[in-house]
Amino acid sequence: MRLHTPPQNSPCAPLRAFPHLEEGQQRRAHQSLLNTGYKDVVITKIAVIPARRIQFFNCSGNTRPPTPRTPPQHRHLTGWTKDPLRPTTLIPTPSDGRYDVQRDTHLNQQPIYIVLIHDRSDKPPLTTTLKHHLTEILTRISCPMPAKMETPEHSPTWCPDNSPLSWRLLPTTNESQPYQPTAPWQYATFQPSFPHSTRTTKLLRPLRNLHMTHHLHISLPDHHTPEVFVDHLREVNRSLHPEDDAATMAATAMTLVTKMERSLRRRIAFGLNRIGACTDHMKQLDHDDPPTRPCDCCGREVTQRWKVQPSSDSPLNPTQAFLNTATIMTLHTDMLDHLCSLEPTICATSLDQYTEYEKVVRDHLRDTLTPNLRTWFCYTCAKPAMRFSRNQTLETPRPDLANDTADYHAIFQGTPTGLYPEPAGAPLEPSMDYPNPTDPWCRRKWRGQQTLDPSDQTVGVIVTIAPSRRTPPGPAIRRPLVAFIRECGQDTPATNPARLAPPTNIDDTTLCVERPIEQLNALTHAFRTTANNPHWKRLTTLTPWDEEETGAPDPPNPTTTRLPPPHPPKNNNN
Repeated sequence: MRLHTPPQNSPCAPLRAFPHLEEGQQRRAHQSLLNTGYKDVVITKIAVIPARRIQFFNCSGNTRPPTPRTPPQHRHLTGWTKDPLRPTTLIPTPSDGRYDVQRDTHLNQQPIYIVLIHDRSDKPPLTTTLKHHLTEILTRISCPMPAKMETPEHSPTWCPDNSPLSWRLLPTTNESQPYQPTAPWQYATFQPSFPHSTRTTKLLRPLRNLHMTHHLHISLPDHHTPEVFVDHLREVNRSLHPEDDAATMAATAMTLVTKMERSLRRRIAFGLNRIGACTDHMKQLDHDDPPTRPCDCCGREVTQRWKVQPSSDSPLNPTQAFLNTATIMTLHTDMLDHLCSLEPTICATSLDQYTEYEKVVRDHLRDTLTPNLRTWFCYTCAKPAMRFSRNQTLETPRPDLANDTADYHAIFQGTPTGLYPEPAGAPLEPSMDYPNPTDPWCRRKWRGQQTLDPSDQTVGVIVTIAPSRRTPPGPAIRRPLVAFIRECGQDTPATNPARLAPPTNIDDTTLCVERPIEQLNALTHAFRTTANNPHWKRLTTLTPWDEEETGAPDPPNPTTTRLPPPHPPKNNNN
């Protein structure tokens, strides 16, 4: 048991004792003695410190002099010793009274009870201020916080209201008794982190206000230890080695600044990836970019896509579904233009230059953009849908700039935005769960496959899948989807296989023959089973039409600028 008598001017002056009692036979004996031997004495329990929380030892200190039986891992400990020149004087351990003492050894093995022993007529002033003071004391002497953070069950308890004695777990809504968890640190800091705080001593206050009074708003660098700070450690904190302690704190500050800068760079890289940009070109950045995916609206490869759907809800209010009119407008303009640019049957570059058939193909592509369509846009293309979605959660719509700023901040902070981001584990290739809206007719599946017509032995290459050029019998009948096949030659004994090659205007669908989609499996199977398949396949290979397969940019729309066929293989013997 340790007995502390408060000073006369303290709020605990009427109290007779302030002991610490560790759980065990000794505590129970003292409590029984006080309850039975003194009728006018009351024991009020103030706080309970759980086991393995603080260092708990007697006046001999936290270490012992090494002996022959001392384990090797403990022989560096010196303990309290006698002064050779003054036998009656004890010399403490070098770490005694140090701020950086190792506080994870000699911890209490049992719970510690802090009680007040007072007269029955005395009323203990157990106020919130005393609670905060005790919390600050326990913060200074407790062992390091575990890696899995601290829980209320394993933290010290304030017995009057059964609340935790921890800065991190204290409520912050008490306006009558506010507290500051960083108050101990504010006493010694001279950097402008807390410009409005008045808890700094008079010695350090001019240094903290330097950035406010200087004409260039300059503050002291983190590696600098001003002489005033050394005087503060010597006069206020009673440091035995103020110069060394100041240098140690400066080095610690530089370590923290380095970690903060590294964390800030990672956060910036994460935010840049969230808006779709790559960061692999940035130096001194330990960060791996996620895989890139093409935007369904513009085709640009980005690191993050956003879910754009006409009928959906918002991450800001998942319980409310609405019709996003901005999404519908984007689908029927920008995305539709992108789909038309990928279609070989459309050669015109602008809508006013479309032929009648090209307008029919555009109408068929527009019909595929249904309200249930789920697309993935880049940040630039998804902005209008984000703005509309955020306004749906507000009582009063805000300007576009305000909505863009709010979403921009949310992206970098990792908070919900107006749209749902694409999951990180989404497959790269389209599937049933993640279909490709830019390929509504499975053109990418069939394009470039070779066919062989068994009737006349004609070899061809599938160019695209699109509505038929033949006019339907009635105005209300829609044109069926057919395969456009460009013929490359016939398989006859007189045919030179070297002459089988796709022409330069391979994407000119006016020169193609139409075949029903139901016949494609038989035609491609006939080509695969022919004897000249390897040679013909090499000569009739069609250049893919988008960058997903080749890594090259999309070809322009005009026929005259279509990509040329691959060059014939070179003869190594030459």
